[in-house]
Amino acid sequence: MKFLLFLFLFVGCCEQDNLNSKIEHSKSDTFFQYASKEDLLVGNFEGNLLIGGLKEKGDFGIGTINNIDGEMLILDNNFYSIKSSGDVISLEDSVKIPYANVKFFDADTVFSLKNNMRLTKLHSYLSNVIPANKIAAVKVEGSFKYIKSRSIDSQTKPYPPLSKVIEEQTVFEFETTEGTIVGFYIPEYLEGLNFPGYHFHFLKKDLSGGGHLLDCVVDSVNISLDYTSKLEFDLELTN
Repeated sequence: MKFLLFLFLFVGCCEQDNLNSKIEHSKSDTFFQYASKEDLLVGNFEGNLLIGGLKEKGDFGIGTINNIDGEMLILDNNFYSIKSSGDVISLEDSVKIPYANVKFFDADTVFSLKNNMRLTKLHSYLSNVIPANKIAAVKVEGSFKYIKSRSIDSQTKPYPPLSKVIEEQTVFEFETTEGTIVGFYIPEYLEGLNFPGYHFHFLKKDLSGGGHLLDCVVDSVNISLDYTSKLEFDLELTN
């Protein structure tokens, strides 16, 4: 009788573990986007989604926070904003966002690269690996000979279009540094909802800087790719 009870509990636990595994896998294989590319372009810089809610959608990604106050980067379930001052701050669950792309990161492939490769060459290199019709979460972690990144100041109403905001961007340059590039490859068929091609943010390993990636020179890195064709969009903003 004890053996049968043990067997029942064991099988039940296994079934529950399998169920949990399926649920976690399902979550990890969905790309979530809050707001559209057009919202950002026209200056809709306020949203209702909290960082606490965004955590339910992913532990890896990019975006910004309300008033477009800096560049948001999400890595290993840590949510950061890189300010125009260069400071990196951790984001509280109560912070609201107007735009984000996130995913539960679960690498499908990992490989190493040692090459004095600039960003445009890195894009081309990745395009030979990533299927053109797949969304890919991209993590590039290691040492870099050069990083060029940017951030932008917090905006006030009436909000200008994004093109005007970028004209006032603050540019950072780092030489011989370690850190992580975080971002996505977006297929052409999502033009209008998102920015096709590559969109990357960067974070220094010691959390002393980063921002929207403008250029880089790779030294020695590990590249992890996580593919998905499952999409979830939330296009509702306050504006």
